[in-house]
Amino acid sequence: MGPNLLACLAPLVTASALLWGQSWTEFTPPKGRGCPREVKGGPCGKRLMLARSPDGLSFTRANQVVTDQGDVPDLVVDSDGVVYLYYVGATVGRELNKIAVAISRDRGETWTFHKAVLEGFEGMSEPVDPDVVILPDGTFRLFVTSSVRGERLKTYYAEGRDGIRFSKRGVAFEPPGEPLDPNVFFAGGMWRIFAGGQTSRPGANWRGTSPGGTSFTFDGEEMFVKDGLPHAVSNAIAVDGGYRMYAFPHALPPVIHSFFSSDGVSWSPEAGVRLAMDPAAGLESEGVKDAAVARLADDSYLMVYVTVIDEPRVSSAWDLEFRPDPGIRIAAAQLPKPWVSESGEVHLYFEDLSTGRPRELRAVSSDGLVFTSGEPPPDRYGDPRRLRLPDGAWRLYLYDPRAGELRSSSSQDGLSFTPDPGARYLPHPEDRGSMGVYDHFTDSQGGVVLLYVGDMQGLNNLRRAYSPPGDNGWTFQFDRGNILGDAGAGGGPNSFVDPKSIRLPDGRIRLFVMRQGTIHSFISEDEGHTFQREEGERLSPGDFREFDVRSLHDPWAVRLPDGRYRLYAAAAMGKPDAPARFAIVSATTALPATPDVYFDGSRWVLYISHGAGTSAWTSSSLRGAFTKVGDLTAAGGGVPCGYFDAASQRYWTFAHTARNGVSVIRRAVHSSLSAALAENEWQTVLTGPDLGLSAKAGVESPDVVALRDAQSVLR
Repeated sequence: MGPNLLACLAPLVTASALLWGQSWTEFTPPKGRGCPREVKGGPCGKRLMLARSPDGLSFTRANQVVTDQGDVPDLVVDSDGVVYLYYVGATVGRELNKIAVAISRDRGETWTFHKAVLEGFEGMSEPVDPDVVILPDGTFRLFVTSSVRGERLKTYYAEGRDGIRFSKRGVAFEPPGEPLDPNVFFAGGMWRIFAGGQTSRPGANWRGTSPGGTSFTFDGEEMFVKDGLPHAVSNAIAVDGGYRMYAFPHALPPVIHSFFSSDGVSWSPEAGVRLAMDPAAGLESEGVKDAAVARLADDSYLMVYVTVIDEPRVSSAWDLEFRPDPGIRIAAAQLPKPWVSESGEVHLYFEDLSTGRPRELRAVSSDGLVFTSGEPPPDRYGDPRRLRLPDGAWRLYLYDPRAGELRSSSSQDGLSFTPDPGARYLPHPEDRGSMGVYDHFTDSQGGVVLLYVGDMQGLNNLRRAYSPPGDNGWTFQFDRGNILGDAGAGGGPNSFVDPKSIRLPDGRIRLFVMRQGTIHSFISEDEGHTFQREEGERLSPGDFREFDVRSLHDPWAVRLPDGRYRLYAAAAMGKPDAPARFAIVSATTALPATPDVYFDGSRWVLYISHGAGTSAWTSSSLRGAFTKVGDLTAAGGGVPCGYFDAASQRYWTFAHTARNGVSVIRRAVHSSLSAALAENEWQTVLTGPDLGLSAKAGVESPDVVALRDAQSVLR
């Protein structure tokens, strides 16, 4: 074989190896969550979505999922217009928590996914937080966060030629702390890097510069502030006249903003919002953040952003399914404190914000929905903060933050209260001198349980103190902390706060709490000694579609005379880029009712709805007693109806349920009434668009009748 032939074959061998190498790195991205909703960190519960813009300012979401279980994205475009999306994936083929790259040759319409191959990081922590720049000679330079075992995190860089394989070159950035999620760009004749992490100024970003883009000098800390909120930066790009930095606030729920600089040094916030969460399509929840933006070959802009994967609400009982009531209860108000009288009137104490000087008022309603104008209460009638003691007296507790102690007032009639001497409780040393929202109730032994938020600047979680039987709530002793098991969540908004309990008819105690603007619940079967979390969420901002709700606070539930439960809460309302205004809203459970009866040829079948669940009952006589056969579903659908198909000897069960926040009607065909229906047995048979309605219109409460021609009609 001559040298000319060898010269001709060499490129073929190289190309073949490259194609083979790319094929073994390819994988199919996962769909759905890769972890329970309680897991907030990492990519397992995140989703990467697309938005487009003609100018880099006004973005329109594509409602297109690039991948689930992805986080911290970065975009670059090569000289041929090929788009490279780098991110950390929870599931990358058969491996976990790896850097991946999705490649698109059609402006982000379709993607091919590859595991990024990083050499030289053996013996180090898994490289994460990818940021890539393409050099003039076509080299891909990758910046990542990693560390040598036992050492602190640093920004490393690696280089490669095909955008998939990289070799480690060295340390790129080492500020005084640990830099996270680097953002590198070229501006003003210098390479510049910004990175997140714990800085000396809360909310600031590490900053550095480098003439060659490989070894950055720490220059200080930079604050990006818009609307009074510090922002984390995610991506900077060159635009006409300067540079644009995309960022998101640390406050929840995050939105995407931008800052502009003419020189890459001095930055100013730009007006408006680049993108805010829209839960209408059911693809986004808990805000949007971490925008990666690239300018495409046609001068339009492509954005890949991060949101949280929502999941269908799971509940096992009708009294856990709260649906928002229409309208608001009290405008310009917060801290609701409702009480239901024996006649069914609802007395609502609240903090009025309408005059600019908060004051406590009381309003009354015959239905719990439409209230009278609030007035200063002349006495304590209907104040749910009153505690009826085992000896028949009444006591009000009030925490004095200046004195750092819980005090009380007492009454014999529950109307007029007299201050008591001394303190009932002093915060425990573990509370670090702070005590937040508290709740109390008497137990079956005659003791008084005090639940409260302590260490508000630290763990910020729930603790328990106790006044033993015979003490009548006079002296509380610290029992223990971490009542709800969230001590490892990181404190701040990650903890369960705003506790308020209600005793159920069966004696159990349900505790409502708030975390990150969403209402959750815990149940106690041992008089408040321990609490177990109940599945799902009781109420979230996305449940409200009549108006914009950012977050919910201070939940307080009451039992109505008809057996339903109504939850009152303070809602922070308004668009993300406008000042929040507070109002009191409510949500109510459905009754365990909505029966449907049909005949299966040998017996009568009765369906009963339990919120989002359905149980089946049978009887030999329509007027006879019905016996429960089983639960067809705990959360798959409620308000059911049924039909028995004699030809196939199978049951047709119809029910409505929420899909992507909109109610649809589904059908399951099955042969047994005692076996629970699996999710894959349900099929959607009717939606709002099927009836010519909008995509946001729901359909509910199905009923089916059999016609004489053996056809059936669903209505």
